[in-house]
Amino acid sequence: MEQLASYLELSLNILVLVTLLTITATSLFVIRRTRRSKISNASAKLQVKKGGLDRYRTYIEYLPLGQRRDDRISVEELKQDLGSPFNFLVGEDHANMAKEGLLLAKEITNFLEDYSSEYVRINIECHKEFFQGKRLDGQQKEAIVKDDKFTKSMLLRVQGRLMSY
Repeated sequence: MEQLASYLELSLNILVLVTLLTITATSLFVIRRTRRSKISNASAKLQVKKGGLDRYRTYIEYLPLGQRRDDRISVEELKQDLGSPFNFLVGEDHANMAKEGLLLAKEITNFLEDYSSEYVRINIECHKEFFQGKRLDGQQKEAIVKDDKFTKSMLLRVQGRLMSY
């Protein structure tokens, strides 16, 4: 009788262990599928974002401050989707996709952070003939070439000085 109780206890322990392993395997499968989906979606969204920003890389057309801010926030959210301690579960192809996506996110973030200063520098240089002979400081020149709302008031103050020259 004691041996039967021992076998029953062992059988119950094995059943509990099998159940826990099944739950764990199912959970890992769900995590893997979810991570793969998030990585694929985030990578695709970053490619679309990069494509949308390509027209501004010539610095001919101005990328408004509000859009740069929104794009930075969006990229940060996508970076969170790409980076996870569970990425080892997704397989080599999706792990590489996540790494490439994080690199692209960094490239986009750097572009957005440096955009305003690069735009101003390039456009002041391109229009240097316009600025020659005018007593304008760097901020005033920046206000002229930029198209941000907060520079409009600076531009209005500068406009009177430009007309007098």
